[in-house]
Amino acid sequence: MHDPTARDPIQKLSWMDNPTQNRSMYHVVAGRPMAVEWRKYGKLPQDYLDPLWWGDLKRRLEDRRFDLSKGYRSPWYVQERPRGAGVSGVGSQRAGPGVPEAGPGDGFW
Repeated sequence: MHDPTARDPIQKLSWMDNPTQNRSMYHVVAGRPMAVEWRKYGKLPQDYLDPLWWGDLKRRLEDRRFDLSKGYRSPWYVQERPRGAGVSGVGSQRAGPGVPEAGPGDGFW
């Protein structure tokens, strides 16, 4: 029987631990995207391999103040991270029994 006074554990997950959000994770090396552990996270999308497409995305990311010289990102992360938000501004979710799935604007992000 469940004890109603007991609190269910709540875990905070990074976007890097979420398999739908970390798909095609990459980092930038010498100005080009490189897959991170592609067997685990998947290969880069084909668009990322096109120099013209990547150049346009890179310019847009730099305009949004992304520091491409360090850190990891994924197509999901790039799309979800708002302009100028810190890492804590995106990609952490609370998960656990009785906690609804979180989304942008739910106060969990």
